[in-house]
Amino acid sequence: MLIWLLRKLSKPFLLCELNLLIKHVQSIEKSLATGKIAHPSLCAQQMLVSAEDHRASKHCGVDGIAILRAIFVRLLYGRREGASTIEQQVIRVITNQYQISFRRKAKEIFLAILLTEHIEKNRFPAIYLTIAYYGTGMIGYEAACSLLGCEHNAEDPVIAAKIVSRLKYPQPRLLSKDRINLISQREAHLIKLYNKHRHKGIYEYLNYRPFLSREQELARFSSAP
Repeated sequence: MLIWLLRKLSKPFLLCELNLLIKHVQSIEKSLATGKIAHPSLCAQQMLVSAEDHRASKHCGVDGIAILRAIFVRLLYGRREGASTIEQQVIRVITNQYQISFRRKAKEIFLAILLTEHIEKNRFPAIYLTIAYYGTGMIGYEAACSLLGCEHNAEDPVIAAKIVSRLKYPQPRLLSKDRINLISQREAHLIKLYNKHRHKGIYEYLNYRPFLSREQELARFSSAP
Protein backbone atom coordinates (compact mmCIF):
# COMPACT_ATOMS: atom_id res chain seq x y z
CA MET A 1 0.00 0.00 0.00
CA LEU A 2 2.82 2.40 0.89
CA ILE A 3 4.69 1.63 -2.33
CA TRP A 4 1.50 2.14 -4.35
CA LEU A 5 0.96 5.51 -2.67
CA LEU A 6 4.56 6.62 -3.26
CA ARG A 7 4.25 5.72 -6.93
CA LYS A 8 1.01 7.66 -7.31
CA LEU A 9 2.38 10.74 -5.57
CA SER A 10 5.78 10.87 -7.27
CA LYS A 11 4.97 9.81 -10.83
CA PRO A 12 3.50 13.16 -12.04
CA PHE A 13 6.67 15.00 -10.94
CA LEU A 14 9.15 12.46 -12.33
CA LEU A 15 7.35 11.21 -15.44
CA CYS A 16 9.73 12.81 -17.94
CA GLU A 17 12.86 11.46 -16.21
CA LEU A 18 11.18 8.08 -15.74
CA ASN A 19 10.40 7.77 -19.45
CA LEU A 20 14.00 8.61 -20.34
CA LEU A 21 15.23 5.97 -17.88
CA ILE A 22 12.88 3.33 -19.28
CA LYS A 23 14.03 4.09 -22.82
CA HIS A 24 17.69 3.88 -21.81
CA VAL A 25 17.23 0.60 -19.90
CA GLN A 26 15.29 -0.96 -22.76
CA SER A 27 18.09 0.02 -25.13
CA ILE A 28 20.58 -1.85 -22.90
CA GLU A 29 18.22 -4.83 -22.74
CA LYS A 30 18.01 -4.89 -26.51
CA SER A 31 21.79 -4.84 -26.87
CA LEU A 32 22.07 -7.74 -24.42
CA ALA A 33 19.29 -9.77 -26.04
CA THR A 34 20.65 -9.36 -29.56
CA GLY A 35 24.23 -10.13 -28.55
CA LYS A 36 25.49 -6.67 -29.48
CA ILE A 37 27.25 -6.59 -26.12
CA ALA A 38 28.39 -9.45 -23.90
CA HIS A 39 25.80 -10.72 -21.43
CA PRO A 40 27.09 -10.99 -17.84
CA SER A 41 27.28 -14.53 -16.52
CA LEU A 42 24.66 -15.69 -14.05
CA CYS A 43 27.42 -16.24 -11.49
CA ALA A 44 28.52 -12.62 -11.80
CA GLN A 45 24.93 -11.47 -11.35
CA GLN A 46 24.54 -13.67 -8.28
CA MET A 47 27.75 -12.35 -6.77
CA LEU A 48 26.61 -8.78 -7.40
CA VAL A 49 23.40 -9.49 -5.50
CA SER A 50 25.42 -10.89 -2.58
CA ALA A 51 27.79 -7.93 -2.62
CA GLU A 52 25.35 -5.07 -3.07
CA ASP A 53 21.74 -6.08 -2.48
CA HIS A 54 21.05 -9.49 -0.93
CA ARG A 55 17.41 -8.56 -0.20
CA ALA A 56 16.86 -7.66 -3.87
CA SER A 57 14.01 -10.15 -4.36
CA LYS A 58 12.09 -8.73 -1.39
CA HIS A 59 11.90 -5.02 -2.16
CA CYS A 60 10.47 -2.76 -4.85
CA GLY A 61 13.61 -0.89 -5.76
CA VAL A 62 14.37 0.48 -2.29
CA ASP A 63 15.63 -1.47 0.73
CA GLY A 64 13.99 0.06 3.81
CA ILE A 65 16.03 -2.10 6.19
CA ALA A 66 19.31 -0.94 4.65
CA ILE A 67 18.18 2.70 4.82
CA LEU A 68 17.27 2.43 8.51
CA ARG A 69 20.58 0.73 9.26
CA ALA A 70 22.50 3.44 7.41
CA ILE A 71 20.67 6.16 9.38
CA PHE A 72 21.39 4.36 12.65
CA VAL A 73 25.10 3.96 11.86
CA ARG A 74 25.31 7.61 10.80
CA LEU A 75 23.67 8.90 13.97
CA LEU A 76 25.44 6.56 16.37
CA TYR A 77 28.93 6.38 14.88
CA GLY A 78 29.04 9.31 12.46
CA ARG A 79 29.98 6.91 9.69
CA ARG A 80 28.44 7.00 6.21
CA GLU A 81 27.18 3.61 5.06
CA GLY A 82 25.68 2.72 1.70
CA ALA A 83 22.07 1.61 1.41
CA SER A 84 21.56 1.74 -2.35
CA THR A 85 19.86 -1.10 -4.18
CA ILE A 86 20.98 -2.37 -7.58
CA GLU A 87 18.09 -0.44 -9.14
CA GLN A 88 19.30 2.78 -7.52
CA GLN A 89 22.83 2.17 -8.77
CA VAL A 90 21.53 1.62 -12.30
CA ILE A 91 19.74 4.97 -12.10
CA ARG A 92 22.84 6.70 -10.73
CA VAL A 93 25.03 5.46 -13.57
CA ILE A 94 22.51 6.31 -16.29
CA THR A 95 21.75 9.79 -14.94
CA ASN A 96 25.41 10.38 -13.99
CA GLN A 97 24.30 12.05 -10.77
CA TYR A 98 26.62 11.30 -7.86
CA GLN A 99 26.42 14.43 -5.75
CA ILE A 100 25.79 13.88 -2.05
CA SER A 101 22.50 15.59 -1.26
CA PHE A 102 19.15 14.68 0.25
CA ARG A 103 17.30 15.93 -2.83
CA ARG A 104 19.32 13.76 -5.22
CA LYS A 105 18.92 10.71 -2.99
CA ALA A 106 15.17 11.22 -2.58
CA LYS A 107 14.70 11.53 -6.34
CA GLU A 108 16.78 8.38 -6.89
CA ILE A 109 14.63 6.46 -4.40
CA PHE A 110 11.36 7.52 -6.04
CA LEU A 111 12.69 6.77 -9.52
CA ALA A 112 13.78 3.30 -8.38
CA ILE A 113 10.29 2.59 -7.03
CA LEU A 114 8.74 3.77 -10.29
CA LEU A 115 11.21 1.97 -12.55
CA THR A 116 10.55 -1.45 -11.01
CA GLU A 117 6.96 -1.08 -12.17
CA HIS A 118 8.16 -1.18 -15.79
CA ILE A 119 11.34 -3.31 -15.79
CA GLU A 120 11.45 -6.87 -14.43
CA LYS A 121 13.58 -7.08 -11.28
CA ASN A 122 15.61 -10.00 -12.53
CA ARG A 123 16.99 -7.77 -15.32
CA PHE A 124 18.70 -5.19 -13.12
CA PRO A 125 21.84 -7.12 -12.07
CA ALA A 126 22.81 -7.79 -15.71
CA ILE A 127 21.97 -4.21 -16.67
CA TYR A 128 24.10 -2.75 -13.87
CA LEU A 129 27.06 -5.01 -14.59
CA THR A 130 26.81 -4.01 -18.26
CA ILE A 131 27.19 -0.27 -17.60
CA ALA A 132 29.18 -0.13 -14.35
CA TYR A 133 32.66 1.31 -13.90
CA TYR A 134 35.40 -1.19 -12.98
CA GLY A 135 38.47 0.96 -13.37
CA THR A 136 40.61 2.74 -15.94
CA GLY A 137 39.56 1.62 -19.41
CA MET A 138 36.90 -0.66 -17.93
CA ILE A 139 33.50 0.94 -18.40
CA GLY A 140 31.07 -1.93 -18.66
CA TYR A 141 31.23 -5.68 -18.13
CA GLU A 142 32.57 -6.50 -21.58
CA ALA A 143 35.50 -4.08 -21.27
CA ALA A 144 36.29 -5.36 -17.76
CA CYS A 145 36.33 -8.98 -18.95
CA SER A 146 38.55 -8.08 -21.88
CA LEU A 147 41.17 -6.17 -19.88
CA LEU A 148 41.15 -8.68 -17.01
CA GLY A 149 41.43 -11.63 -19.38
CA CYS A 150 38.15 -13.24 -18.27
CA GLU A 151 35.58 -15.16 -20.28
CA HIS A 152 32.38 -13.14 -20.06
CA ASN A 153 30.17 -16.25 -19.89
CA ALA A 154 32.28 -18.27 -17.44
CA GLU A 155 30.16 -19.53 -14.54
CA ASP A 156 33.13 -19.53 -12.19
CA PRO A 157 32.94 -17.82 -8.75
CA VAL A 158 36.64 -16.94 -8.90
CA ILE A 159 36.23 -15.12 -12.20
CA ALA A 160 33.00 -13.46 -11.04
CA ALA A 161 34.71 -12.25 -7.85
CA LYS A 162 37.60 -10.87 -9.90
CA ILE A 163 35.18 -8.70 -11.85
CA VAL A 164 32.64 -7.73 -9.17
CA SER A 165 35.34 -6.82 -6.62
CA ARG A 166 36.35 -3.92 -8.85
CA LEU A 167 32.96 -2.28 -8.45
CA LYS A 168 33.95 -1.35 -4.91
CA TYR A 169 37.64 -0.93 -5.64
CA PRO A 170 38.03 0.25 -9.27
CA GLN A 171 41.38 -0.62 -10.78
CA PRO A 172 43.53 2.45 -11.47
CA ARG A 173 45.93 2.75 -14.37
CA LEU A 174 48.86 2.13 -12.03
CA LEU A 175 48.10 -0.55 -9.46
CA SER A 176 49.61 0.01 -6.02
CA LYS A 177 50.32 -2.79 -3.57
CA ASP A 178 47.61 -1.44 -1.26
CA ARG A 179 44.98 -1.48 -4.02
CA ILE A 180 45.98 -5.01 -5.03
CA ASN A 181 45.53 -6.13 -1.41
CA LEU A 182 42.14 -4.43 -1.17
CA ILE A 183 40.94 -6.10 -4.37
CA SER A 184 42.23 -9.50 -3.24
CA GLN A 185 40.50 -9.17 0.14
CA ARG A 186 37.29 -8.14 -1.59
CA GLU A 187 37.47 -11.14 -3.93
CA ALA A 188 37.86 -13.53 -0.98
CA HIS A 189 34.97 -11.86 0.84
CA LEU A 190 32.69 -12.09 -2.20
CA ILE A 191 33.39 -15.79 -2.64
CA LYS A 192 32.50 -16.36 1.03
CA LEU A 193 29.25 -14.42 0.58
CA TYR A 194 28.44 -16.38 -2.59
CA ASN A 195 28.98 -19.73 -0.84
CA LYS A 196 26.87 -18.51 2.07
CA HIS A 197 23.95 -17.28 -0.06
CA ARG A 198 23.71 -19.77 -2.91
CA HIS A 199 21.78 -22.34 -0.88
CA LYS A 200 19.43 -19.84 0.77
CA GLY A 201 17.17 -18.98 -2.17
CA ILE A 202 18.55 -15.45 -2.50
CA TYR A 203 19.31 -15.97 -6.19
CA GLU A 204 16.11 -17.74 -7.19
CA TYR A 205 14.47 -14.63 -8.62
CA LEU A 206 17.30 -14.30 -11.15
CA ASN A 207 16.26 -17.56 -12.79
CA TYR A 208 12.82 -16.17 -13.64
CA ARG A 209 12.40 -15.32 -17.30
CA PRO A 210 9.22 -13.52 -18.42
CA PHE A 211 9.72 -14.62 -22.05
CA LEU A 212 9.22 -18.22 -23.19
CA SER A 213 12.22 -18.34 -25.46
CA ARG A 214 15.20 -16.35 -26.69
CA GLU A 215 13.48 -16.06 -30.07
CA GLN A 216 10.47 -14.39 -28.47
CA GLU A 217 12.73 -12.07 -26.52
CA LEU A 218 14.58 -11.06 -29.67
CA ALA A 219 11.24 -10.54 -31.44
CA ARG A 220 10.19 -8.15 -28.69
CA PHE A 221 13.10 -5.86 -29.46
CA SER A 222 13.11 -6.26 -33.22
CA SER A 223 9.55 -4.91 -33.30
CA ALA A 224 10.50 -1.92 -31.12
CA PRO A 225 11.15 1.43 -32.84
